Amino acid sequence: MIFKKTVVIGVDNGKSGAIVGIFSDNTIVFKTIMPLLNGEYDILTLSSMFSNLKEKYDLLVGVEQNHAKPFNGSISNFVGGYQYGIMLALLKSKHIKYKIVSVRGWQIALLKQFKARGTKEASAMYCTKYWPNEDWKRTKRCKKMHDGLTDAACIAAYTKIKSL
Repeated sequence: MIFKKTVVIGVDNGKSGAIVGIFSDNTIVFKTIMPLLNGEYDILTLSSMFSNLKEKYDLLVGVEQNHAKPFNGSISNFVGGYQYGIMLALLKSKHIKYKIVSVRGWQIALLKQFKARGTKEASAMYCTKYWPNEDWKRTKRCKKMHDGLTDAACIAAYTKIKSL
């Protein structure tokens, strides 16, 4: 029996979300902005990505839980739930282990150490501290960090802490 290395993946759902994978030693394996096609999840790209990763590694995916937000409109809440459902269905169809991660859970556990104006800034501070050599920008031309990438990395770190 061949043992594969485990990769813990964090998924920050949403069109401005991202996916980040880490090894148990916290080394970043990969990071990507959520793939979109015509403004929707690119399901074929996501499917191919997870299939390729599953061939090489044992996977555990932390998916940020979606919940209705009272200040969002009904359409925004519906779209968020739809995207969350797509991600869970994709993982189930590929027989990939996953855990649903509460937003407050990972934020309280990881970000309380930082004095920041908000959770997006705090997740950027966390990533800068624990992965100082990683570039968290969407592209090389961007000036600020992509909060989808930093949130996804935090979700992966939290899932790893809670599971391995």
